[in-house]
Amino acid sequence: MFGDRILNFGIDGYQRRRHIMMRSGVPMSDIVNLHRHRKRIAREEAEQKAAARRLEFGRTKAQRTAEAALERSKETSLDGHRRVREGET
Repeated sequence: MFGDRILNFGIDGYQRRRHIMMRSGVPMSDIVNLHRHRKRIAREEAEQKAAARRLEFGRTKAQRTAEAALERSKETSLDGHRRVREGET
C-alpha cells in the first residue's frame, strides 16, 4: 500500500513528488522560472540583433577614429602644399 511513497517527513513535497514520479517511470521535468526564461530569450534576441548590426555597419570605434585621424592628416598635408592659402588672394 505504501511501497511507492516516501513516508519520511523530512523531505519536502517537491522531492517526495519527484521520487514518486521517478519510481512510476514517468519522467518529471525541471521547474522553470518564467521570468528568467523570458530574460534569457530577450538576451538571445538582443545578441542576434547586435550581430546583424555588426555585420551591417562593420567598424569598431577604434577603426572609425583611426580612419578619421588619417583623413585629417591627409587634409593638413594637402593644405600645406597649396600655392595660395585661404584668406590670401
